[in-house]
Parts: sequence; C-alpha cells; structure tokens
Amino acid sequence: SGGSPWTQVSYGVSEGEHTFKWTYVKDGGGGSTDCDNTDCADAAWIDDIVFPPAYIEGGEGMVGDLNGDEVLNVLDIIIMVNMILGVEPETALADLNGDGIVNVLDIINLVNLILGPRVDNATSVQLFDTGNTVKMSANGYVGAIKMVLAHNGNLQIDLTDNALVADAVNKRGTTTLVIVAPETDHLFSYEGSFEIVEVEAANSNSMISVTLPFKTSLESAYPNPFNPSTTFSYILAETEDINLSVFNITGQLVESLVNNQQDAGSYTLIWDASLQPSGIYFLRLQAGNETFNQKLMVIK
Repeated sequence: SGGSPWTQVSYGVSEGEHTFKWTYVKDGGGGSTDCDNTDCADAAWIDDIVFPPAYIEGGEGMVGDLNGDEVLNVLDIIIMVNMILGVEPETALADLNGDGIVNVLDIINLVNLILGPRVDNATSVQLFDTGNTVKMSANGYVGAIKMVLAHNGNLQIDLTDNALVADAVNKRGTTTLVIVAPETDHLFSYEGSFEIVEVEAANSNSMISVTLPFKTSLESAYPNPFNPSTTFSYILAETEDINLSVFNITGQLVESLVNNQQDAGSYTLIWDASLQPSGIYFLRLQAGNETFNQKLMVIK
C-alpha cells in the first residue's frame, strides 16, 4: 500500500567472497513512502549497505581497530588523529581506504563505521578569521578538517570543545591541528599571529574544497540596473560594527538596512526599491574603519 516503513536487517556471513542478491515483488498497490523525492513511484530502494571492517592478512588485526580491543570507537579515532599529527607511528590498520596514506579520509571512514553514514554532506567550507578566533561556514556536514599553521614566536590556540575529537601539536614554529566532526562553526580561538600553509577538509565520503579567510568586501549587486529589487552580498573578516545604508544622489539617507554588530561571515541582502523613484542611488557599507561604496540604478 506504500505505507511500509524503512527496515534495517543484518545477516551473519562467513569469511571469504560473497555475492548478495536482493529482490522484491511489486504489490500493485502503487504509491511510495517517499513521494517528495520519487514522485510516488511504485518501487523500492536499498538505502545503505554497511560492511564491517576486515582483518588484514598476516594476523595484524582488524582495520580501524588501532588499540587492539576489537571494538571500533572514539579511542581509535584519537589514535588515528595522533598518527596524522605525527605523535604516533602509522600502521596499515589505519589506512581504511587503502590508498597508502593516513589522512582525514581515513578518519571519516572510521567515523562512518562508528556512527553510520551521513546524507547531509557539505560540498565546501569557507574559513573566517576574526582576529582572535577561526570559524567555518559550511553548507552541510563536515567530517574532519586539518590545518597546518606557520608562526613566529608563541602561538596559543584553544580548540573547540564541540567536536568528536580535536587535537593539535606544535613543532618548531608549525602547529598542526585536526578537528573531527565539528558541531558548531567555531574551530579555535587564539593569541598571536599565524599563516595557514595547509588545509584539507572532508565530508562523510570525500575531500571538499576549502576557501581561506577573505578580507572584508562588498560584492557587486545583481541585477543592476534593476526594478524593483536587487541582491548584494558582503563578507566580514572579523566581528565588526556594521552600517549598511542606501543614499540618493544628493547624499540623503534613503534606507538603513543594517546597523548593528555582526560576526565574521558572509551575508546576503535584498533591497526592494518599490517605493523609490527611478534614479541613481549609492550603497555604503561601513565596517569598523573600512568603507565601501557602490552605485545602484533603479529603472522603472
């Protein structure tokens, strides 16, 4: 009848190669339990198939079980993070995807085995540096992020507590940090100065692009000329007192769009000029000590 719930089943199998065959018979009732995504098709889907870790030939142990307790848990993630940070030697058991190196891709594979797969994966990450904290903005789930920071003198960092695992190692003017499954946009706070010389991030199945911190800027409005509304974006490199306003050609204030403090990040606004006559206007962004101007044209 299309009312069947999702079902999770498991089967015990012996070691060796196996071929699995799954079949179903249409009941003729029509409809689907997922009409939003399948247009109510009379069909069935396999949602996820998860295979347990395998043992490496030669008796070395189970892939991912880095502490040898035959259980995959957060303790194994901690050990893998330490391997990436260079605190512990790498082993073949940590190379979950078999590519010959141990990196964040192996971390996310291990996290998936422990917590299950994710479907809300991010495709990109934008970093923001406020002057004392580093934050991220992502359009979905981030499984792990690694950064290498170069610095002169002392750099003190305080990693987020809202993550499955977060750790860092400082060696001769270079700090390497790994954060696994961050739960908020805050990655770490710091005192001192640094340069990001390496960064990589992954969702639950692959590497994703990372954009380094931007400078404060005002993006071009689109469309422009316009009738009756236009969209524009701006980026704040750090937390600032913001004044974003529209003025007419004589310098008179037409509308104040934003006048408060905002955190570092990317923002998008729409200005509706339905009540304004045709003509030239100026958009002004004041962020701290910086000012940005842009000409707008309303045509009716």
